[in-house]
Amino acid sequence: MRALKSFVYRNWQKVHGVRRLELAVLTRYLELGGRQRILDVGSGKGALCGALARSGQDVVGVDPSAPAAAIAKTYVNTAGDFVLGGGEALPFSDERFDRVVSVCVLEHTKDDLRVLREVRRVLKAGGLFALTVDCLDSPFVSETFRRHHREEYRCNQLYSDAKLRELLARAGFEVQETEYLFAGRLSIAILRFGSLFHYRNVFILLFPILYPLLLLDRAFSRKPTSGMILAAKAVRRESPALTVSRGPRKTQGGVDAFGIPRARSSAAVPGAPGSRCSGPPGGRSTPGATRRLQPESHRA
Repeated sequence: MRALKSFVYRNWQKVHGVRRLELAVLTRYLELGGRQRILDVGSGKGALCGALARSGQDVVGVDPSAPAAAIAKTYVNTAGDFVLGGGEALPFSDERFDRVVSVCVLEHTKDDLRVLREVRRVLKAGGLFALTVDCLDSPFVSETFRRHHREEYRCNQLYSDAKLRELLARAGFEVQETEYLFAGRLSIAILRFGSLFHYRNVFILLFPILYPLLLLDRAFSRKPTSGMILAAKAVRRESPALTVSRGPRKTQGGVDAFGIPRARSSAAVPGAPGSRCSGPPGGRSTPGATRRLQPESHRA
């Protein structure tokens, strides 16, 4: 049973049509040509950072949910480095990471600008930040569905390309690239269908049918200006005028199925969780206690 659970928690995103496409874009944004020190903000139950760790990356996950982090530690990567904490006060010293990734977490935070400034603080000079956020700004999405989505998945805000760019600039980032995902009518219909099942169960079972349709719809969506999810790639910008909190936060070669380049180093590296195990909306990143999880027996 443990082996089965480990297999599921490590690999479910490979058969989740929305998440698989989303992660393919994010890993391209991360530019993983070699071994990098990566932070996953809102790492959840571990699938993304577990995959990154197995590809040879040096990964740390931070998430406010102790049960989710325990699953990641127990089933995804027992040697992984998982820290309990929230995005508004990341428990890491300044300029510690080469890359930061966040999978649809920002919309669940209460102070998104503060989260972005914390991400900038822990990034090294010139470090890359790859993130996705919920936007639902397509004209094919009704206000009723937007309201349902915000209530069902506890989103405090939704984004547009202009809003996210402005927010990242205020936090001290230079946006290099953005892309709307799931922008066509077919993709939006598929995601609305998936929301009926919280993007689990039936939605995952239909992966062999839905994923090719999502890819086909994306191929025909030329430079979309709206969609369901927005991906962004930004680099830390040095700005003397920017006020950012300083000082450490005290704390107690090939391509894999995700499209993640394997680093040249063959050594296994600690991994951490990938957020939002239920699909499109993710775990919230809120302030909380900070501690590291040690290898342990399974906790529910």
